Amino acid sequence: MVLEGAREWYHNFVKKVDERSSSQVLIQVVVLNAMKPRRLSARVILQASVYTVIIIVLAFILLYTFLLTYVDRHLKMTQAQAHLPLEIPQKNTHNNHRVKFQSKSSGNYRLHNMEEGGGNENTLHFHTGSISHRKVLWNSTNYYDVFSTRPQCHRNTSLLTIIITSSPDHLDQRSQIRQTWCNASATRHQKGAWQCVFLIGQTSLSYIDSAVEEEADNFQDILRGTYVDSYRNLTLKVLHGLNWVSQLCPTQYTLKTDDDCFVNTLQMYNFLLHSNTIKTNLYVGNVFHKLEKRKVVRSLSSKWSVAKSDYAPDHYPPYASGTGYVFTQDVVDKIVVESQYIKAIPNEDAYIGIVVNSLGVKPTSSFRFTLFSEGLRLCNYLYVLVVHRVQPEQQHMLHAGMMQAPQACRGDTGDLHSWS
Repeated sequence: MVLEGAREWYHNFVKKVDERSSSQVLIQVVVLNAMKPRRLSARVILQASVYTVIIIVLAFILLYTFLLTYVDRHLKMTQAQAHLPLEIPQKNTHNNHRVKFQSKSSGNYRLHNMEEGGGNENTLHFHTGSISHRKVLWNSTNYYDVFSTRPQCHRNTSLLTIIITSSPDHLDQRSQIRQTWCNASATRHQKGAWQCVFLIGQTSLSYIDSAVEEEADNFQDILRGTYVDSYRNLTLKVLHGLNWVSQLCPTQYTLKTDDDCFVNTLQMYNFLLHSNTIKTNLYVGNVFHKLEKRKVVRSLSSKWSVAKSDYAPDHYPPYASGTGYVFTQDVVDKIVVESQYIKAIPNEDAYIGIVVNSLGVKPTSSFRFTLFSEGLRLCNYLYVLVVHRVQPEQQHMLHAGMMQAPQACRGDTGDLHSWS
């Protein structure tokens, strides 16, 4: 009995061992089959490789474009900042050689083929037939921002171009001016009878520069320069504007003013068209004749400070206030060329006087360019041509007065047919 019991226990034990072994083997087979790696097809590998390459190439192109634009603008800004308080490049910034001059029998100064993209964009032609051997100190041609939309030129319809110095963040001032005295249609004249161009430089704030770029695209009346937009760079700003008028958009008359001024375009246009008798060599504005008004400021704490090394005399020649002055086209052309030989100083209006004096052009003084906007009566709008110290919200009020005056002041006996 004992032997039979032992034998039965042994057979049951072996049976259990066999069952465990078979189940373990089955589990191992299932696990091994589950862990067996799948092979990727060649087609899947090729597609993944192509997509990866395309993504890398697109990312590289975008990064390269961004860096190219950023570096170019950064270099221009760095060059301008390096010359502060006033940027005066000693060489052509596009080429490592002096600006070349060629004589031409034409009666005008012009930038050869610049609009059409032909020729050297820094080759100026002038009518004298002689080549100057004076040293070129700087050139306003160098300040065009090639990334910005240039102003539209209405040379075929415009008698007058108005260049307006404006700060990049003065959007409200520009908007009010566009709606009032810059708008020929709103002043009962043919569209394009005169044109306005705002002069704006560069800032260190990308969101302001982007806003100005968008504004330039929308209105096509902004000329952007590569100089830093600052008070002491006003000379560069104005000369760049005159360069654009001379080389790319000549009109019979040019008025320079600021965005805190009101221009009586109704009277200005009619006067230039019918009453002005000075057709050449015209430089007119509120001229400073008294010696004390023309004294050169040397104090380093003043924003008008000019060093002896930049301008040696103690007094400037007579010059018109920067609030507004008018040139005939021949004077604009000559200023653009003559300025290259005269070191720029921060006082824009005084510098214009220095250049014009070098040309032998005598300034015409006119009190029709006033320095204050307070106290104007309605009938004064038949006389004043430019008013200074105007807030943006005043532009519509002054424009309304300008439009009402001709009917309301018919009995006014003032002399409206001369600059005096």
